[in-house]
Amino acid sequence: MDKKIYKISASALGEYKGCAQRVQLGIGRRLESVGGRHSVDLLFGSAFHKFREVYATEGFAKAMIAGMEVWNKDYSKCAPPSKKKEFIKSPYLAGAMSAYHTKYPDRGMIDGFQQCYRSDGTALVEQYFSVPILESDKSIVELTGVIDTIGIIGNTLVIEDTKTTSYTQQEEFFVKYESSHQMMFYYYIISVLSDMYPDSALAQFKRSMNFFSVSIFGVFLTPDRAIFKRSPLINFSEERIR
Repeated sequence: MDKKIYKISASALGEYKGCAQRVQLGIGRRLESVGGRHSVDLLFGSAFHKFREVYATEGFAKAMIAGMEVWNKDYSKCAPPSKKKEFIKSPYLAGAMSAYHTKYPDRGMIDGFQQCYRSDGTALVEQYFSVPILESDKSIVELTGVIDTIGIIGNTLVIEDTKTTSYTQQEEFFVKYESSHQMMFYYYIISVLSDMYPDSALAQFKRSMNFFSVSIFGVFLTPDRAIFKRSPLINFSEERIR
């Protein structure tokens, strides 16, 4: 008999802190929580994630196409935006992607963040992982997630997570991630994956660095333009991770 596999993501761990029943429904019973229609700001985030993913390896032209494809595919499913978010439309997305290319023409170096690449030239972006943590006769529990991008700042290996937001207070926005379950989760999982796959590109980069950390690449959506800013590096002690 095949074992049931229960997948727990960083977002699910965050939900458990607020509502254990929601996680039980979402994971234990495999029922998705009921949500509304897509929102334009979340769709913008998905499209910009795809843009950055493709940009790191294939450059601006293909990345622009990929980002717009994500937008055009799901825009019709979006709920009408609030007045504060009416500016988030396809021209705004195209402008944000163009502005990113203008500010960071070298796709391998983004504001001091050196993108990590495999030997075949593909960037370490959108890295899906699934790590078993518990197993019984009937089931397996796995930690799962996606790491947006992996790079180097100075002598530190950095996991970078892209966040898009219409929140305007940049420093306040970054502060909340200093105690984020998701960030701690990534901090922990990088060591686990490096030990599990010692010959992987990730493990090789980690061994060559003295330190590793996490950071947020913020995309702040204002009516005039998208503003790009990276958070300070975020670190967690081993005691806190446990």
